[in-house]
Amino acid sequence: MNTTKFRIKDKDYYFNFSSFKTAFSNYHKIQKLSIGQAEENIADELYVTSSAVHNWRYEKNGIADLDTVKK
Repeated sequence: MNTTKFRIKDKDYYFNFSSFKTAFSNYHKIQKLSIGQAEENIADELYVTSSAVHNWRYEKNGIADLDTVKK
């Protein structure tokens, strides 16, 4: 399980790539979206690029922005 840990004000936050991939897969199937459209929708909600979301799906370059981790 590939997890990135962040510490903010004495509290730990985690980004788990496997959990993200599962949630992404469920979202794209339930919403009946193409993978590209699902990446764009998530990116828009988190104020990141669709390329960042794509990288998270493939366990590259985890989240770097702490505000995004909180979301």
